[in-house]
Amino acid sequence: MERAKPIAVLGAGVLLMLGLLYWLFFSSPARYPVVTATLLGYTNSTPGSVTAVFGITNRAGVPVKLLAGCGIQVEASTRALNAGFSETILGSGKGLITAISFQAPPRRWRARWRFVRNTLHERLLTLRDDYNWPVARGAHVIYAADSQWLPSPVE
Repeated sequence: MERAKPIAVLGAGVLLMLGLLYWLFFSSPARYPVVTATLLGYTNSTPGSVTAVFGITNRAGVPVKLLAGCGIQVEASTRALNAGFSETILGSGKGLITAISFQAPPRRWRARWRFVRNTLHERLLTLRDDYNWPVARGAHVIYAADSQWLPSPVE
């Protein structure tokens, strides 16, 4: 009888650890986090190019990691740009302002930033990637924050 009690406690501890590991690595992602990208305006730039200023806001209930760079989509094509910042953590309700410069598009365009939820699972995946650990625990879930379609600033 006395021996059964430590075995039951050990069994409960093992089940708790297995449940925690399952929750960290295999549970489905929470709702799609809401990150908005809003054009604040244009500013001075060299002839033939556009410098657009955007406000990026994390409206999700969890912190997100905004990945470096952004993309410009011009109706049917996409190109990568330097967004002026490296990977940045945005807490819930926080935001930043960034400017991007690019050759003026002749048609409608929009900007796209990529981000991940800054959870323990994502941080562990990043450690795995940084140190090339041979652990298969899934892939990063990368989300996108798109601005609205904007008219060409040269029209």
